[in-house]
Amino acid sequence: AGFYVWDRPDMDIEDALRRMREVEAMESGPERDAAWEQLMREAKLGPHWPTRLFAGRNERNDAAIELHDLEGRVRLRLVVSADGEAKVQFLDEGGEVAKVLTAG
Repeated sequence: AGFYVWDRPDMDIEDALRRMREVEAMESGPERDAAWEQLMREAKLGPHWPTRLFAGRNERNDAAIELHDLEGRVRLRLVVSADGEAKVQFLDEGGEVAKVLTAG
């Protein structure tokens, strides 16, 4: 369980949502695909609105805060494990832990 923050478009959110509904209402096919790609370019979004922050309990039952890059990859993680160990993890672009800072 946790709290997520997603990136948002580089346009008015109401305009982006209105245009998304218009594109979703179009008949499937190349015109709809082109309209979707155009909207994503104009809003400066990728194929999804990437997660930028997570705060909550992860799958290992740790309390965690994760900061993500523009591609949605975790780059910084603050963790207090279920057994009370606190650490800060710096992750590389591939998701591998590059450096860990621990208390003490």
